[in-house]
Amino acid sequence: MKTLFKNALLLGVAISTLFFTACDSETEMPLGGPSISVTTTPSDATVEVNEAFSFVATVNAAAGFNTLRIESFTEAGGGTIDLTGYKSEYTRNDLGLDAGATSATVEFTPLSLPIAGEFTIRLLAVDEAGETGSLDIALSITSAPISNYTAVLLGAQGNAEAGFFDALKGERYGYAAARDASGTAGSVIDFAYYYGNTNKNTIAAIDDAGLNSVYSSVNLPISGVFGTRNATRFRVTNLSPGDFDAINNSAGLVEAADSELNVNTSSTQLSVGSVIAFELDADRGGYVGLVKVTQINDTNGNGTITVEVKSEQEVSN
Repeated sequence: MKTLFKNALLLGVAISTLFFTACDSETEMPLGGPSISVTTTPSDATVEVNEAFSFVATVNAAAGFNTLRIESFTEAGGGTIDLTGYKSEYTRNDLGLDAGATSATVEFTPLSLPIAGEFTIRLLAVDEAGETGSLDIALSITSAPISNYTAVLLGAQGNAEAGFFDALKGERYGYAAARDASGTAGSVIDFAYYYGNTNKNTIAAIDDAGLNSVYSSVNLPISGVFGTRNATRFRVTNLSPGDFDAINNSAGLVEAADSELNVNTSSTQLSVGSVIAFELDADRGGYVGLVKVTQINDTNGNGTITVEVKSEQEVSN
């Protein structure tokens, strides 16, 4: 989920040093180095992993503006962020300013990072006299936690175990409870398990034709009975069980789920170790997640499947 940008707020304070000498007929008072102020979006300079961060810097230079650049971009632990390919320096000519212009405004291109941590962006301004002024921007990049539901046992269409699942709350529902929870105003049921003659062991969206068919065949109709059938969509992945286990935050989860291209109403012919990605219905927030199959005890629609589910956490409005 993307975090909405907040209104920009002035973060920076001018960092400049002014040197004075005695004034007489042969001595002039130097103009002093340039000062920098910054506004950021979001205003508290806190973003999530891979979320865009942008800033606008204003330089005042009595001696005339020459250059503004990102002097360094460092992690709290001392590492340096490589800005290769990112325009990190602007000259007077870049900005189309006349010689002697005493102020400049630079809108740096938004940037994002795939890692969490605390960072410092140091800006350095240079005036026409060669004097400099600097300003540090503290940037915090966070990664939201995820929900992890283990040992989720889902029954097939002919099994008494609950086979319908709420991926945001980690709750299982039997057919009747799922039907009652799927009213015309919405539903909390995101997917269900079934076994098909062709599709075999399958996790499917509630609007999936195969799921609807097999449930109708055992006199448990979904279409026309469930007021809302959430359109969860699945992606076939190449992730291993180890890859799944290693994901522990929303950034890794979103990256893994979004990297897959095939979008379907179900994921069929599952086996132990299969890992599938899903994206919830837009009315369910469009959150993404992963399902790992850990056990299958079903060859005819009367058994069960056991899975582990990792999903983004629902954001309260």
